[in-house]
Amino acid sequence: MHNCEEFRERITEHIIDREDVPANSEFQRGLLVCSGCAEFYAQSREMMDVLAAVDLTVSARQWNAIDQRLRASILNVHTSRAAVRATTDTRKALRRYMSASVFAACAALLIITIGLSRIGVPKNPRAAAQIPAVVYIEHSVPLDPGTVDFLEESELLLRNVMKIRPADVEDLAEAKKNRQRAPCRAGTA
Repeated sequence: MHNCEEFRERITEHIIDREDVPANSEFQRGLLVCSGCAEFYAQSREMMDVLAAVDLTVSARQWNAIDQRLRASILNVHTSRAAVRATTDTRKALRRYMSASVFAACAALLIITIGLSRIGVPKNPRAAAQIPAVVYIEHSVPLDPGTVDFLEESELLLRNVMKIRPADVEDLAEAKKNRQRAPCRAGTA
């Protein structure tokens, strides 16, 4: 069975090594069976021939130009390293200054914290204990049953109205009806 991917990998190795592929009977059979592999072989062979025709020689003039660019690049690197060293020295001095500033700020904060903690402590702890505590006494007031019913209905109405949103049109209409139907008990009490 012919596997195109595996066949193309093997044939590529032989093309790169400049071996004679048509002389190999196994490769000839694979090229006759699959037109896609035959086209791949033709394109690969053509590409290798074109690449072989490329002149890769470098002239003396080109070597001199490469040499000059390399020397300029080395000088630029040397100059930039000196600038980096100067920048690094500046950064180190800045770090030392900042470290001293941070240390001074921390020391000042510590002194302020200790001072404030001593200010808040009463000198006489008994005087603080003698402050009378506030005591709430709840007195129950007897209410008549009509007032109790009114307060319960008012509380329910208030809870329902608080749950209503502006988009709840039906609920708003119902709340208005309930308000109009409820008898006024304030005058009866």
